[in-house]
Amino acid sequence: MELVYVYVEDYLGIIKDHEYNLSTEHRFTYDSINGTLSKLHGTPLPNNFYGSKIENLTCIIGENGSGKSSFFKALIKEFTSDFRTDQKLFTIWWNGTEYECFGHEKFENTLGFSVKQDLRDIHVVSYYPFESESIKDPYSYYDALNYSNISTGAIKMTTYKEHSKLQRIGNEKWVDVENVFEVYEIERKLNFLTEDKTSIIPACESIVLGIMDIESILKSRKDKSYDAEIKGMLGPLAVRPGLKSEEEYIKVIETTYYRYIMAYFLLEMSQQLSDDSKEGEEYDEIKEELAKIDEWQNFTSSEIISALKIWKDSKERYLADAASNTLSILLEHITGFIDSSKEYLLEIAKKNPSSTLAFLKVPFKNSKDRVLDFFNLYFNTYNHFRLFKIDWEGAINSDGAPTHFSFSTGEMHYLKLFSRLHEVISTKFNNLQKDEEKLVLMFLDESEIALHPRWQQNFIKWLTDFLNKQSVKGLKFQVLLATHSPIMLSDMPKGNVVRLFKSDTKIANLELDTFGGSIHKMLSNSFFVDKSLMGLFAKGKIKDASELLNRKGKLKSDKIDELEKFISIVDEPVIKDRMRFLLQKKKGEQTIEDQLIKEQKENEKLRREIEELRNKKKGKK
Repeated sequence: MELVYVYVEDYLGIIKDHEYNLSTEHRFTYDSINGTLSKLHGTPLPNNFYGSKIENLTCIIGENGSGKSSFFKALIKEFTSDFRTDQKLFTIWWNGTEYECFGHEKFENTLGFSVKQDLRDIHVVSYYPFESESIKDPYSYYDALNYSNISTGAIKMTTYKEHSKLQRIGNEKWVDVENVFEVYEIERKLNFLTEDKTSIIPACESIVLGIMDIESILKSRKDKSYDAEIKGMLGPLAVRPGLKSEEEYIKVIETTYYRYIMAYFLLEMSQQLSDDSKEGEEYDEIKEELAKIDEWQNFTSSEIISALKIWKDSKERYLADAASNTLSILLEHITGFIDSSKEYLLEIAKKNPSSTLAFLKVPFKNSKDRVLDFFNLYFNTYNHFRLFKIDWEGAINSDGAPTHFSFSTGEMHYLKLFSRLHEVISTKFNNLQKDEEKLVLMFLDESEIALHPRWQQNFIKWLTDFLNKQSVKGLKFQVLLATHSPIMLSDMPKGNVVRLFKSDTKIANLELDTFGGSIHKMLSNSFFVDKSLMGLFAKGKIKDASELLNRKGKLKSDKIDELEKFISIVDEPVIKDRMRFLLQKKKGEQTIEDQLIKEQKENEKLRREIEELRNKKKGKK
């Protein structure tokens, strides 16, 4: 099944009377005045051009505001609604043997195609890098069974899996929804890195836990506030890197690490006290305990738990029932976290001599489930409070200093996108019936964003390799890419490139040789840049300098100095040579002018001297 043609009469007043041919072979045109549909001549691609699992791949290009994203949203709304929408559009599909049409009943089926009754054999996947709609926005269609939004923008823009858990976690008061999102994000990345075989991004086998300084920890609690006195008491918890031996690690984990935990519990307890208590001796007692923070380094883990229980019980009468329950749950999870994490973190430290207190590498290659158990416990225990800064990869120098312990922006963007694709494919379609077929229709909006040009060159190859390696039988893919990158077009037959025009009803396939074409030639096309490949800022500066050089009259010496400095940074040789010539010419003209002025002054001086001599001579007579 392949989507080959779309006609939109009107979508929210943004798209009007537009048609989109998405295939080089199956092409149509619709006469909106007479209501007739005509078949056009097309050029077939070689069989399995993009691979055996991919029906087709089409690029949608156009200026900002030309309607690329709106086109995607119109189709997503049409294909994911459980009821027929009132949108004024229709689509044509090719099922391998015949055409089928689907859409608004007002459009006459003048070519007699079969009418597609529903889209149950289609699953829609959408990706927007900066999605910001609310999960309650009806246009997001999170509840549609055949839709997965894998956008990587706002935390709310997550997949169907997280959305389905919102009701469940909403009743667990001690859990913040954001924590669940973070655990799922780690889980999907781990699944992709351990199960996918494409090996596109740099090898990554570890997560790095960096213990944050207390200033960052307090800032991480966005819904809490602490007075300066309490904040100052936590100063001794500064992280000291460079601890290497097993004995040092044990000391670190039983002192500094657990002091963080104790301080956190006391801070949480101070927040749960009633307002009256915060003005009295109970609040002062907590601050006194925090002031003794250096004494805690001799506590064992069991003594820490006992101390926490004693502190809580001693303040019980000052706590409301809800607050007491909150602290009881928190204490239970802290107990579990201490018991579980101490052994695990020590084990990790022993296996990773490059780890330090500040940067602890957690390998996941052969222990994914155990790593996930740790993070579930960590996020559930600490709610908003953050002991660790979590990064991926984790190369550490032998002296303990970090080198590259986190992905670049482009690497992280790639990991987010492909790990979410991997999750949807591996969880949604692993139970397809024996003879069942399913088309995954993917709308990827600017998926190349944040990628280096060399990675943009590779993106289509990476994407097609990834999709073709999916092993689910009966699963096929069709991809629609909205892009601003001329680099990616070199992998697209020109019949698979649809160009949109801003503030115009015109839609056209790009009249430019794209497939295997010169990226430089495509970049210089008027669609991508305006008349030249030069930036507007540089163009303006060169224009200003040229006007000075061509201006009649003399230039002051400081202006000449500024022009010389400017010409020295111009790298385009033709422009540089021309400006040098004009400057030398200007200097030459000024030299001649200065010489004439000098001679005129000398002549004037001689004239005056001669006149004086004549006058003297007359006086003598």
